[in-house]
Amino acid sequence: MAAGSDMGAAVRLCDPAGALLGEGPVWHVHEQVLYWVDIKGRRLNRYTPGEEAVRRWVLHDRLAWVLPRRSNGWIAGLSGEIGILQLEPQLFFTSRVRIEPELPGNRLNDAKTDANGTIWFGTMDDGEIAPSGSLYRLLPDFSVERVDTGYTVANGPAIAPDGRYLYHTDSAARTIYRHVRHADGTLGARQPFIRFAQADGFPDGRYIRWHGLSY
Repeated sequence: MAAGSDMGAAVRLCDPAGALLGEGPVWHVHEQVLYWVDIKGRRLNRYTPGEEAVRRWVLHDRLAWVLPRRSNGWIAGLSGEIGILQLEPQLFFTSRVRIEPELPGNRLNDAKTDANGTIWFGTMDDGEIAPSGSLYRLLPDFSVERVDTGYTVANGPAIAPDGRYLYHTDSAARTIYRHVRHADGTLGARQPFIRFAQADGFPDGRYIRWHGLSY
C-alpha cells in the first residue's frame, strides 16, 4: 500500500474468532450476507453486516466450498464428494457424486461457477507434495468431467469477464495457468500465464462474480 493511502480504512475484521483454514468467501446477493468456509474446522460461517455475531454450522466432514443455488440451499464440496446442502430448518447434506475415491490422499479444493451454471473445481494432494490433483467441471445434472490433471494444489478457478479464458492455479507450483474456453464448453491446453518467484509467495484464489446455479 502506498504511503499516505487511506485504503486501510476499508479493511475491517469481521470474525475475530479466526479459522483453521478460512477459504471461499461468497457474497450472497439476495440475503446480503457473507458466507465462507473453514475447511479444516469443518464449518460454514455467515456474517451479516451490522450484526456482531457470526453464525456457524458444523459439518460431518471438511467443507471445501459452497455455491448458492437459484432456488434455495447450496451446492457443497466436501473432502471427496459433492451434493446439496440445506441449512434450514436444520443442517442436512445430500450426497450426489463421489470424487476420486481411488485417491484417498486427495481432497477437493476451491470452486467457482460460470454464467452457464457449470462449476469448475479442483482437487489436491492433502499433503501438498504429489501432483495428483485435477481440474474438473460439474454440470447441472451432476455429471463430472476431468478436464486437466497433474496439479499439486489445484486452486482459484476463475472465468475472464468476456468468457474467453478460464484461469486456474497450482499454488504449489507458484503458477497461474490460462485455458482457452471453446464454444462447446471444453478447454484448450493449459498455458502458463503468471509464474511467481519464491519471494512473491504463493498464488491462491481469484475473484469471480456469482451468477447463481440451476442445480
